[in-house]
Amino acid sequence: MTKILTNLYGILTTIALTLGLIVAIIFFAALIIGPDTGTTWALVAGEIMTWGIMLAAIAMLAGMIYIYATREHSLMMEKPSKDNERGND
Repeated sequence: MTKILTNLYGILTTIALTLGLIVAIIFFAALIIGPDTGTTWALVAGEIMTWGIMLAAIAMLAGMIYIYATREHSLMMEKPSKDNERGND
């Protein structure tokens, strides 16, 4: 299950970031094009970003489920074990 969650998180995050890049390019092009066509392009970019935000939220949910399923994350505060204190990793 953790492998599926890791893959799901990675795929959805990559798609969401790609959509964000596409939206940034569309907004930049809309600024250059001008008010008439640029407005239409900006509205389309807003619709695309709505999908990107939803995908990012689903990716966050998959990441949170993974953290709770494995009971470990990078910000966990634990005392080092005796093996780690001696330098035996």
